[in-house]
Amino acid sequence: MKRFNLIPKLARITLILCVALFIIINIQVLYGSISAPSDYESERPSGVSETDTIYVAPPTGEKETDRASILAALEGVEPSGTIQFSAGTYLIGPIIRVPTDEITLLGHPGSTVIRGCEPDDFPEFPSALFACHGFELTGARQTVRNLTFEYAWPGLFIGCCFPDDEEAMETKNPGQRKQPGGHLIENNTFKYSPNGLRVIGELEEDVVVRDNSFVDVYHAIGINGGAVHFLDNEIYVREPERVPISTHPGGAIGVSPFGQGSDRTSCAGNVIAGNRITGHPEAIGIRVYEPGESCLHNVIRDNTIMVERVRFIEPWFGIRFSDENDHTLVGYPIVLLNIPANREDTVNVGQEALIEYNIIENNHIIGAEGLGIMVKKASRNRIVGNIIAGIRPRDPFPGNDLHSWPPEWESANGSAIWISPGSNENEIMGNTFEEVDSFAVFIEGDSNRVELNNKNDNVQDLGNGNQVSSSDNADESELEKNRLK
Repeated sequence: MKRFNLIPKLARITLILCVALFIIINIQVLYGSISAPSDYESERPSGVSETDTIYVAPPTGEKETDRASILAALEGVEPSGTIQFSAGTYLIGPIIRVPTDEITLLGHPGSTVIRGCEPDDFPEFPSALFACHGFELTGARQTVRNLTFEYAWPGLFIGCCFPDDEEAMETKNPGQRKQPGGHLIENNTFKYSPNGLRVIGELEEDVVVRDNSFVDVYHAIGINGGAVHFLDNEIYVREPERVPISTHPGGAIGVSPFGQGSDRTSCAGNVIAGNRITGHPEAIGIRVYEPGESCLHNVIRDNTIMVERVRFIEPWFGIRFSDENDHTLVGYPIVLLNIPANREDTVNVGQEALIEYNIIENNHIIGAEGLGIMVKKASRNRIVGNIIAGIRPRDPFPGNDLHSWPPEWESANGSAIWISPGSNENEIMGNTFEEVDSFAVFIEGDSNRVELNNKNDNVQDLGNGNQVSSSDNADESELEKNRLK
C-alpha cells in the first residue's frame, strides 16, 4: 500500500520543477538570452530556431518610434538570424542600413508594410531621394521575404552606399564598386515608388530577385553592374496617378554599368527572365551612358511584355516632349541602347562604349507603337525565338518619347526589329512576327545575319554584307521578293 503514496510526492516534485523552469525562462527573457515574441505566433523559416529570431515591436505609425524599433532589432540580430516584423505599417523616413551578414528580414503573415513617407508628405525631387526610403542591404547573403514597400525611393537598395543628402549626391560618388551580393529577395510587394529596388556594384555572388510584385512604380528595378537574376516577377500598372512625382510609370527594368570608366565588365551576367510586364511605356532596357562603359553577356529571356501609351499630368525630367499638345508618352518593349555613340563628342579609339554578346530570347511582345525591339549601336548580340505581335506605327512620329535625342528610325516606324547603323554582326533568327504593320526586320547595320521562319516576313536591308535567309519552312523565292534593298 505504501507504493501509492509515491503519486502525490511525484506530483509535488513535478510542480516544483515546472515553477523553477518558468522562473529560469523569464530570467532569460528579461536579460536577453531568449528574444521575447510579440503577441502573435510567427511563421518561422525552416531551420531557424526561437533563439535566432529577433521580434520587432508592433508599428505605431510614428516615424521616430518605428525607426527605433527596427534599429533596436538590427542591433540585436546575429549573423544567420531572423528579424520578424509585426503586422501593420512601419513609417521609417530616411534609409535604414542593414549591415549584418546572412540575416532574414521576414514580414508577418498578416501583412507588414514598410513605408518611407506618408503619401501626402512625399516631397518633390530631389528631396524625396533622401527623405523617403526603405532598407539599404550592405551585408552579404541577406534575405528579404514577405514585406510590402511603399512610398520609398527605393524600397530596397542593395549595395553601398546610398548618399545621405543632396551634397553627398553632388560628389557623384557611385559607391563601393565591389559588393559581396548573394541576396535573395522573394515574395515581396513594391508599390507607389519611383524605384522599387536598385542593385549596384560588381557582385561576388549573384543577387536573386524572384516572385515579387511591382505595382504602380516608375521603375521596378535598376541594375547598375551585375550579376542580378530578376526572375518570375509581376510588374503592372493599376493606378498610374499614384506613382510619386511623375504620376505615370516609366521604364520597368533598367540595366546599365556601375560607372567605373574603362572597365568593360561593369554590366555583365544579368538575367531578366520569366517576368510579366504590363502597362509600362517601356519594359526592358540595357544601356551604356559613358565612353569606355560596356554591357556584355546579359540575358533577356521568356518575358511577356505588353507596353502601353501612358498619360502624364506635367513634364518630368528625362523625357523628350516633341508635342506640347500631346500629354501621352510612349517607349519600347526591349531596348539595347548605346548612348555615347549617339553624341557628337564621339569617343577616342579604344574608348568606345559597347553593348555586345547579349541574348534576347523567347520573349513574347504583345503590342507596341513604333518598334518592338530597338538595337542602337549594339553589335554581336542574338535575338532568337521571340514572338513579336501587334506592332503599329507611331502617329504622330515620334510623339513624346522616354529618351531625349531625336529618334533616327522614322523609316522603320511600325517595324518589329530595328538594327541601327553601327549595329553589326548581330544574329536575328527563328522569330515569329504577327500583325506587324511595317517590316519584320529593318537593317541599317552591316554583316548581320537574319534567318526568317515565314516567307511573308518583309526585311528592309540598307546595310552592307548582311545575310538574309530562311529556315527549312520558308519559301526562298518568296523570301527574296520580300527582301528590299
